[in-house]
Amino acid sequence: MKKSRRNFTLIEVLAVVGIIGVLALLGFGTYTFAMNSAKESSSKALIKRVEAALENCRTKFGYYPASGSYTRIRVDLSSDGLVENVCFGGTAPSNALPSTTSNNMLKEFLRVVDEESFKKYAEVSGYLEDAFGGAVYYKYPGNINRTGFDLIAPGADGKFGEGQSDTPGASMSRTDFYSSDNEKICDDITNF
Repeated sequence: MKKSRRNFTLIEVLAVVGIIGVLALLGFGTYTFAMNSAKESSSKALIKRVEAALENCRTKFGYYPASGSYTRIRVDLSSDGLVENVCFGGTAPSNALPSTTSNNMLKEFLRVVDEESFKKYAEVSGYLEDAFGGAVYYKYPGNINRTGFDLIAPGADGKFGEGQSDTPGASMSRTDFYSSDNEKICDDITNF
């Protein structure tokens, strides 16, 4: 009696490898989408926390930190890893949250924003960054929120507006930078 031995043909092996490749591509696409969605949600939560903390400070102390133009939010960490200063206007000490007054605006800001989660967004560069690594900018008075302030981060593509620039412009407004068509496809993370 002859033993029947059946081997896989080249076509069968290629078919299996092709199916595995298609499944891997679908899995990778889903994974990438999930990671970008998580980063976007994290960045939106950061903007909301900073907005809530600034609103709370204005309610308690009567003002927002002035900036004049769009500036990065600088976060100074002490040697033991605690936030010792948050500056909303470049390097000017007058634009930092005062921490030596009896009111202690910095302490109130950090209470609302949650210092531990806040400082992880500033550990790398010393400036507040979104989950994609893009700078978070602040402006008071805002160009778009005329009675309040603007907070804006570039999102996944690293550009403001529909890929227009690396930094928000002084003349940025909803009509020139965020027209209704651009706003639908723009991935910026803002408080407006």
